[in-house]
Amino acid sequence: RNRDVVVDGMRALGFETLLADRWLSPIIVTFFCPADPAFTFKGFYEAMKARGFIIYPGKLTVVDSFRIGCIGRMDEDVMSRVVTAACEALDEMGVTSAAPPAAALEERKKLAA
Repeated sequence: RNRDVVVDGMRALGFETLLADRWLSPIIVTFFCPADPAFTFKGFYEAMKARGFIIYPGKLTVVDSFRIGCIGRMDEDVMSRVVTAACEALDEMGVTSAAPPAAALEERKKLAA
C-alpha cells in the first residue's frame, strides 16, 4: 500500500513512473525528473532532505530519474508526507510542471516492449 500511496500522489503532481503499473516494485519506485527548466535534481534532493526525506538519484536509463523507497519503518501517512514534501519542493523551486521530457516516455515504451 505504501507504494500505491506515493505513486498515486506523485502522479497527481504530474510525475511519471519509469515502469508501467504491472512492473512497479513494492520496494522502490523510479520517477522521471521533470522537463521543467527550473527543476534540478540537486535542488529537489536538498528541498526533500530539508523536509526530512532522502531520495535516490536514478541514472539507470538515458533520461534523468530519481527513486523513492517504499519499505522500512514507514506507513501510508509517511508516504503521504513524502508527496506533500515533493509538492512543496516543486513550489519552492518554481517548477510549474512535473511532466517528464518526451524522451522519458519513449524510454518507457522501449522497456515495455
